[in-house]
Amino acid sequence: MDEKKVFRENKEEAESKAAEDRKKRVESARLKRAQAARKLSPDEAKRALKQTRKGEIEIIAEHEIVMGDTLSHISKKYYGSAYHYPFLHEFNKDVIGDDPNVIKVGTVIKIPKLPDDKK
Repeated sequence: MDEKKVFRENKEEAESKAAEDRKKRVESARLKRAQAARKLSPDEAKRALKQTRKGEIEIIAEHEIVMGDTLSHISKKYYGSAYHYPFLHEFNKDVIGDDPNVIKVGTVIKIPKLPDDKK
């Protein structure tokens, strides 16, 4: 009985560490894409994404996710460039979740006006 408990605890710990590692990799990749899009240092890219607050930005549209949509495609449709998808993700993170690559059909996201410093 004790061996099963120890095994279960070790498994849960390993799964938790793996989830944390995945989250760090996703965050790192997101920052690299934002940096490449704007040619910023990693710290500048992180700051730029955090500076935008929902209350300070005009909503220009709402978009219902359909089969085949990606944040890159949506970014290109509304902003003319796929490179602004981290901005869309960050703005809609409460609806989309932590992974910008997983968006569910039927989800409605808000399309904020792109701030001048991101154009």
